[in-house]
Amino acid sequence: MKRFWAILVTAMMVLTLTATAFASDASSTSSASSEAEEVDLKNLSEDMLKIAGGASGGMYFTLSTAIAQLVEENTNIQFQVEATEGGSANVAQVSGNPLVLGMTSTPLVYEGETGTGWAESSGKTYEGITALFPCYPSAFACYTLADSGIESIEDLEGKSVCLGPAGSSYNWQLKIYEACGVEIKPVSLAWADAVNALKDGTVDACSFSGAHPFASCTEIQLTNEVKFLPLPDEALEKLVEADPTRPIVSIDADTYTYMTEDYKTLCEYSFFMCNKDLPEDVAYAITKICMENSDTLNLAVAAAKDIDPEKLSNITTAKLHPGAYKYYQEIGVEVPENMIP
Repeated sequence: MKRFWAILVTAMMVLTLTATAFASDASSTSSASSEAEEVDLKNLSEDMLKIAGGASGGMYFTLSTAIAQLVEENTNIQFQVEATEGGSANVAQVSGNPLVLGMTSTPLVYEGETGTGWAESSGKTYEGITALFPCYPSAFACYTLADSGIESIEDLEGKSVCLGPAGSSYNWQLKIYEACGVEIKPVSLAWADAVNALKDGTVDACSFSGAHPFASCTEIQLTNEVKFLPLPDEALEKLVEADPTRPIVSIDADTYTYMTEDYKTLCEYSFFMCNKDLPEDVAYAITKICMENSDTLNLAVAAAKDIDPEKLSNITTAKLHPGAYKYYQEIGVEVPENMIP
């Protein structure tokens, strides 16, 4: 009980300090908005752009909202942020509409363009995706309650496992369990509902692919002791051999209260994208504002520390939008050859 209250008090202090810092930063940004950059919007068929933001409450949606607020405060561009089923749904939307931007990851863009993976069932390909800036690595993790009696990934055979909302990293997670030789009963729930389902025993475990620390995973540790289930080395090697767009990484043990050792896993790299036909001056302005105010975005989403021009090389499956490329050229960043539009 003492440990619980200590964790809860610490968490409340962190949230208070973060909210105060973000409010202060947003206030200073807002004060500068009187000098907001006027972007030529005559080539847009509508007055408002849309951001495909991912599942409500998830990292994609939170960061998308922060990006929209930042750009609106510093330009005349207006956004509507919408909840979606995740990165693959976002690729489909952005591919088909130059007025939509969004969050996704490198493997999902590749699968969309080649009609494989998540796109295979549709019989379509989703092209025209370009990058504006890098955001963060999204890594897989699996956990259960400490008193569940489950000790390993193999123990999940026949168990109910929540993989988050359908359309996010759902299909990829199924491939991970398949590589481990484990047949689970997959459950699709919003992240907030996943926490409650694990607490009340509706599901036996939860897994996800996201930036760390992941909000719902941190939340449950305020009230419950959890156990992280590592991936077998053989499964990791098998998965990387089949799909090199998702490399092996490690999550630091101090990321979560109950993570007792570094967690070896797979990663997919998240970035902010747009359609190739988004007007160049609009793409330029969005990229410039976000790059020059990355500290503000980092306050909103702590994991978004890779919103940095030096991290461009992590986007391996998309070229830059010409507007973004223009900005990086202006500030003297060496753009990888495979990303030059």
